[in-house]
Amino acid sequence: MLKALYSLLLYTLSFYAATAQILPLERALSINDQEQLTPFYEAINSGFLGVQVDVFSEEDELVVSQNEGRSRKFKSLYLEPLFELVKAHDGWLFNENQSFLLIINIKNQPHKTLHLLQRELMLYRPYLSFCEKQEMRLKGVTVVLTGSRPIVEVAQLDTRWLFLEGRLDDSEELLKPYLSPLVSISWHEHFRWQGIGRIPQSELSIMQEMVEKIRGKGLQIKFAGTPDTPDMWGVLWEEGIDFIGSSKLPLLKNFMIDQILPMPTFTKPLRSRGSTTKLSKGG
Repeated sequence: MLKALYSLLLYTLSFYAATAQILPLERALSINDQEQLTPFYEAINSGFLGVQVDVFSEEDELVVSQNEGRSRKFKSLYLEPLFELVKAHDGWLFNENQSFLLIINIKNQPHKTLHLLQRELMLYRPYLSFCEKQEMRLKGVTVVLTGSRPIVEVAQLDTRWLFLEGRLDDSEELLKPYLSPLVSISWHEHFRWQGIGRIPQSELSIMQEMVEKIRGKGLQIKFAGTPDTPDMWGVLWEEGIDFIGSSKLPLLKNFMIDQILPMPTFTKPLRSRGSTTKLSKGG
């Protein structure tokens, strides 16, 4: 136990020192994050400001499943390291007003899972985005529930610090910014394009209509189950989709950095006779 706490302390200190060199990627979401070699850490070291993780209720604990069939505690794998870093950064993981999106994909027993989540998150409430009197207040971490959503219980919370992930077929009462601030649309249910080459104009038009409809409600949007390809990411980027999900973290990181940082341009200066050509970096 002491060894684990010591390791967490060392990582917190090293991450605190390294954040000046990490470019925060607000639209980058690590999906199925529990399947990464180092869950959570790989995402934040890449600058991702969101993870989506599968969570199960197992006896009286919340656990995440892994490929080899083992279960690990959600608290120690995600909550403890996340909030230690948020505390160390004065309430924010990277920069102020950049809330970290924690999407919890509830895999079983939604009512029990909600109860366990409320118990586990109680210690961290000062750092959680919340809604009071139908007004959203942004904090360092925003928790959104998807999968088997406990809709009625979350909707009835007076002060809400757990939110729902909305869906296209949800009722108008659910699709409110203070209840379901993020809407997820299944790609394969609406589109045939596989993310290679150019998206057909007919499908792009459908996508744009969906985005306009969701944006008109004041909600954020992401597409689930999209092809994990640069061509797909390019379409999502150009259309201004709020969160782009991938399990290929290094590739998505490089893609986003290429979009954010301008490519350097080089100009060739005029040469006098006998001079050599030199490249000068221009702005």
